[in-house]
Amino acid sequence: MAFESAGKDMPYLGRSPYATCRPEVHVMKADMLTTILRRLFRANGPSSHGNGSDSVAERVYGSIVAQARQPAFYAQCGVPDTPTGRFEMIVAHAALVFRRFNACGEQEAGQAVFDLFFADMDRSLRELGVGDLSVPKQIKKMGQAFYGRAGAYARALDGGNEAALREAQGVEDDAAPH
Repeated sequence: MAFESAGKDMPYLGRSPYATCRPEVHVMKADMLTTILRRLFRANGPSSHGNGSDSVAERVYGSIVAQARQPAFYAQCGVPDTPTGRFEMIVAHAALVFRRFNACGEQEAGQAVFDLFFADMDRSLRELGVGDLSVPKQIKKMGQAFYGRAGAYARALDGGNEAALREAQGVEDDAAPH
């Protein structure tokens, strides 16, 4: 695998240079977002994974990827425009989306998006030339990285602790903006 990493075969899990970037965030009221998510995923019947909600899940996943690929992250915030940097950005955005799905009681919808996420990671690894026998090992490492990051983000967000969030992103306290 051609990831630039701290360990030879692991996706980059160290210091995240883009973690101190603070792009403007537009926050929607929780009630409104919950209503939109419920309507979106129930438009074709409750939890109809194979009958229409897949296209909704694809749109949600596409939105995660589009947000993670915003040029400002790479040009202004210092995210490396590499497979590892892109993975880190997708993980950060996906973790927030999955957190929201869980808060809204939309675990099945979140699972559909999660499945697309890792199917896309599998496809991307193959496109990068990773051999068929190595792909499952890399996916496992990516899954561990995802769950580690998502857990760290959740603990920091649940505690409302900005220092813990910087730590979860791999940013040292002296690198924080003052």
